Amino acid sequence: MVRLRSLLHPPEFEDPQQHYAAVYLHYLLLVGMIVDAAFLLALPTLQFPNQGFVLSSLGSMLIVIFLAFGLLHTRHLQSTGLFVLSAVWIALTVSAWAEGGIEVPNTAGYLVLIMMSGIIFGGTGSALASGVSVVTTLAILFAENSGLISFSPEILTPISAWSTYLVFSLLTGSGMFIYHNGLGNALKELRESHTALETRERALKALQAELEARVETCTTDLKRQTTLLQGILQVSRALTTQDTLEQLLIDATERVQAYFEYYHVGIYLLDPEGEYVTLRAASGSGGQELIKAGHRLRVGSEGIIGLVAQTGRARIALDTRADPFFIRLPELPATRSEAALPLHVGKQLLGVLDIESDQPNAFSDEDIEVLQLLADQIATILENAELREESQSALQRAEKAYAQISTQSWHQYQRRAPWFGFLGQGKRIIPLRTLSQLPDEISTAIREGRVYTENNSAYLPVRVREHTIAHLRLRKKENSPWKDNELVWMQTVSDQIAQALESARLYQEAQQRATREQLLSTFTARMRETLDLQSVLQTAIRELRQALGLAEAEVRLAPPERAAPGNGKETTPQE
Repeated sequence: MVRLRSLLHPPEFEDPQQHYAAVYLHYLLLVGMIVDAAFLLALPTLQFPNQGFVLSSLGSMLIVIFLAFGLLHTRHLQSTGLFVLSAVWIALTVSAWAEGGIEVPNTAGYLVLIMMSGIIFGGTGSALASGVSVVTTLAILFAENSGLISFSPEILTPISAWSTYLVFSLLTGSGMFIYHNGLGNALKELRESHTALETRERALKALQAELEARVETCTTDLKRQTTLLQGILQVSRALTTQDTLEQLLIDATERVQAYFEYYHVGIYLLDPEGEYVTLRAASGSGGQELIKAGHRLRVGSEGIIGLVAQTGRARIALDTRADPFFIRLPELPATRSEAALPLHVGKQLLGVLDIESDQPNAFSDEDIEVLQLLADQIATILENAELREESQSALQRAEKAYAQISTQSWHQYQRRAPWFGFLGQGKRIIPLRTLSQLPDEISTAIREGRVYTENNSAYLPVRVREHTIAHLRLRKKENSPWKDNELVWMQTVSDQIAQALESARLYQEAQQRATREQLLSTFTARMRETLDLQSVLQTAIRELRQALGLAEAEVRLAPPERAAPGNGKETTPQE
């Protein structure tokens, strides 16, 4: 049953031309099979003059139809079409030759043959069938004119003519029906395809417009982000050149406001107690008024800035009129949107970067991400500036302490030295054993580190760590004043002398420390040579006197007792 049902339906092909050709051949063969079988059954009652020829023709045609039908359903479309067309041509040509030439109705079947060829094989098949039909009809005409065949009127009966025309009508009608149906389906599919194409075109145009809008938006955002990043880079580079923290804060607010054209930019720093954030730098006249007024906000309870200082997270107020945390200040009346960004290094919060605009919805999420980079850069630079100031302060304290120690060491050395300097005169070097007495003007200049000249004499300070430890007095042989380049060179010599003196002093101190450490080591070793208490004490007294050159040394086990009234001298025990 399944096989029978499949034979009642034409085979399907993906190509539309092949599909319509298969449908045409299927129904043509099916109808031909039915008509041929009906004629065979009705043939005894029709009384054709050439009854035997008609019977053989109908039988042969039925066999051809069965063969073509089977060949078609094995999906051999072109072979089936060529087989059917060849069979029709042979049938038409044989009947025209046998029944009397060009006058018989069968010759009109060549038109049907041309139509069938066009349906099955397209324009090429129609052209070939036309050529074959013309040649065949010319051959029949020539044969008839040559007397090879002759027309027999008795053969052309009304029933035979009607049968012939019926077959041609069925072939033509079925062909036209299939062709018209295929053409209608093709037009329907074409309209559907056209509608689908229009729908797709509209969808593509809408998608294109959407993509163009997205690209334009992304391009605008990208340009804005690029501008922000370039601004961050330029601001960061500029801020790294500042020396002091206050100048850095001022420069940061001014540059951010100028480059990004915001209404107000301010930097709040957290106080040591962590209770308030104080405005330390701001752009514009309104910000300067707030700084003069000592504007500050309590952390966690006052304004967007106080909230950011508490949470450590950025916050945006796209419309300050609708934000409950926004505090309107009379000094900044035009603020419509605000972005507060934390200034933190690691987990340490330094303050808040406040950026305000006179336009609502002035900040996007992407802007905040980029501006947070700027805030992080400013925080890092602030941290570095604070560390640099602390390092410089510590260095200054260390230098000051070292200078004081160096000055004290020089004073001690001058008190111990058997001379106060040397005088170079002629070929002699004369020690100076008294302090020099100079006028107040010269003495003050030397103490302050200034060069003093008088006629052909010059007084140059010798300074270590901004402290004068000695001075040079230079006098020319000729009575001519000192030139500037000579004084510069002499000052260089004075600096070299100062460095050499300081190095020599440090070396002597190092030698003295080494000597003391050696004496201490020897002293300790001598005392540890014995475990007898009396020997340890005696060794200690003896080594101390020898090492330090003392007149006498004494050690007692018992603590001193209070002296009797009127007796302030300590008695020496008898040995």
